Amino acid sequence: LQAKLEPFGENPTRSVAEVRLPLGPYVGRALTVRATTSDGGKLTITREETVRVDKPHWVNSTVGIPKRVPEPWTPVATRGTDRGVEVQVWGRTYRLGENALPASIDHQGDQMLTGPIVLRGEADSRPIVWQDALPHVAKSNEFGVTTQVAARSGGLRLAVETTVEFDGYIINDITITSDTDVTIDRLELLVPIANRFAELCYGNRVYKETPGVAISQWHSGSTKGVLKFKVGPEVWLGNRYKGFTVQMETAEHWHPSDPLNAITITPGSETTRFLARLIEQRTVLRKGEALYYNFNFIATPARSMLRDGWDLRIIRSEPWGKDLEYHSRTIDGKPELEWLAKSGVRYLFTNVNHIWPFPMPRGNPRFADALQRMMDDIHRAGLKNIPYLLHQRYPVNVSDFDGHGLSMMTRPGRAYVIGAFGKPDEHGVYARPGPITVEHGADSQGATMVCPRSRAMVDSYLHALGRRYDTFGDDGIYLDGTASIVPCINREHGCGYYDDAGVLQPTFPARYSREWMKRIHVATKQHGADHIVDLHCSFGYNTGAVHFADNLWTGEQWHHLRKTSTDHLLSVFPLDKFLTEFTGWQVGVASDLLFYRLGKPMRVASFAFLHDIPGRPSNPHAQQATSPDQDDPTSAFHKQDYFTVMSRIWTMRDAFEIRQAERHFYFENQAYVAVEGKDCFVTFFHHPENGILAFVTNLDKVAHAVSVSFELEKLSLADTKLTAFDALTQEPVTMDNDGKVSVSLGKEEWAYIWLKPDRGER
Repeated sequence: LQAKLEPFGENPTRSVAEVRLPLGPYVGRALTVRATTSDGGKLTITREETVRVDKPHWVNSTVGIPKRVPEPWTPVATRGTDRGVEVQVWGRTYRLGENALPASIDHQGDQMLTGPIVLRGEADSRPIVWQDALPHVAKSNEFGVTTQVAARSGGLRLAVETTVEFDGYIINDITITSDTDVTIDRLELLVPIANRFAELCYGNRVYKETPGVAISQWHSGSTKGVLKFKVGPEVWLGNRYKGFTVQMETAEHWHPSDPLNAITITPGSETTRFLARLIEQRTVLRKGEALYYNFNFIATPARSMLRDGWDLRIIRSEPWGKDLEYHSRTIDGKPELEWLAKSGVRYLFTNVNHIWPFPMPRGNPRFADALQRMMDDIHRAGLKNIPYLLHQRYPVNVSDFDGHGLSMMTRPGRAYVIGAFGKPDEHGVYARPGPITVEHGADSQGATMVCPRSRAMVDSYLHALGRRYDTFGDDGIYLDGTASIVPCINREHGCGYYDDAGVLQPTFPARYSREWMKRIHVATKQHGADHIVDLHCSFGYNTGAVHFADNLWTGEQWHHLRKTSTDHLLSVFPLDKFLTEFTGWQVGVASDLLFYRLGKPMRVASFAFLHDIPGRPSNPHAQQATSPDQDDPTSAFHKQDYFTVMSRIWTMRDAFEIRQAERHFYFENQAYVAVEGKDCFVTFFHHPENGILAFVTNLDKVAHAVSVSFELEKLSLADTKLTAFDALTQEPVTMDNDGKVSVSLGKEEWAYIWLKPDRGER
């Protein structure tokens, strides 16, 4: 057999040849493969390797592939009209109009667009006017509908295939060809969004990175003025509760005048215009050539929020492996797990991998026995376990990686080896994966970044996850960055493209990231409705996929502050940024805050609790590294034990029956409450029987006496005798007859004040 070497990548000194052999008759047998490379006689290189021809048992795994539409979503309903195709999914109705692009979006009664999304431009100095551009249904079932368009404008031909899936995710593939040579002067995609659904904006990797500050690539916050972005994997526009996402998987065939201005967001009087400048430089499309563009859309939230972070009550454990000792640990003389359950904990986030981050132990019965004992102990205490099982990385010493690793990896390859972390334990050792895990037989922790476009990676991980659930009975999974859309140039699984200069450029596998998350969700929920997917998504808030999680744990964006922290939270964490990506409201998923990059938890709670978002506490036995404490060293407030405070808050919320209360957030409660004090805010809850529970916070750089005046008549409490007190300390708070209370708060301090109808006790 002979094959010709072809150039590989941008390096002219590297070449590759491929030969495909019919190996069916040799399955199960060992073969010797000998490859000889010759340049015609001057140089000959021979390499020989013995391989066994086997199909791994996990290849083409069906774990996580849904057999019916998973809850809370509903089967897709489709109806053809004279204006296109109408598609109904949970909470939303899309009408696909010309070019199979969304012409209107009804999200629970709200019209999100002010006009249709259009593909427009000029060719040969004339406007492009597509003929016969309405879509027809090519395929339809309960999981989704696929429509197709075959349109033309002069010599240009347009082929569009659009798929709408059950969660409302729209995959739109556009191909433009020509019968003759055509000069395209301009080509652009316009999305006209109603202003009230474009107050906030999130842009994923849309800026050039400032060295050492990864967060500099992202836009997060208010839509003020014209925003100019380079092509990145995602732009989301929305308000506090709803929004619309545009995802782009490749910049191939984009020819903007300025690559850093390829996408513009322009607010107007009624409409905010998202404009993708596909072609601004005159481009000749020759006969037989093709231009390809991809856009994925979704109107958010894509689901209802069933539970919030306060309902889940997840705590974090460190150092890695310590959880294997739960059976022998006590707190206040009681078994630790029993003590945690009594404190209000419901879910434990644990990390005791044999081979991090692979779900199943490999060939080590002693480690498997210790893991099963831990699981049994957790369940006996009435708690649930969500282990750290999947990452954006894959361990290199798992046998599945041997022979498939090159197709699993992102390119350029990025290895990851966990080094020393935190402070030494009582034995002078504290390095991840931790001495306890190693004592039980944990292996090396080396891993490499992988890409969800690799079917081998996804199948291997899902097969192992299914076995993990069946074997050990975990109650869900913790994912570390798994939903992120990571740029990749690995041609072996289809990523990357060559630009006009012949340089290999990355693509963004957005739809594959979503599919990966969907399968994880389905595999998890098949084992129980209360099994949860806990997603850490600090770098890369993928609004097209995060709804397949139950909880978002986010806040590591400030990685660059790990050595310095910050003296004032509001200076690095504007409120509009919190509202953009930290609440989970716009995607229908619970959220809690990862605080340690920003400082001590009592400080960061001043932000999180204002939005009724918890900050995840750690196990009291856990040792963890946090940012240097730059608070006033004399402040008793900031030195409080955060876990104990959280336990009291859980008890307080239950006593107030907060699930039956109306929420009135600081940004919309001015009709009911007035606050005196610079950068001081209040969010409160109104219960028909239990009165008012108010969270009062001082986000200023200095201490304040904060006065809060409630409109008791509007709250139907004017004729009710109320007792005001600190809900956590039970200390009384002075309140006048007009409903005004005052509290003294230091910098970034806060308090819960309960105005309780007086029934003679509290």
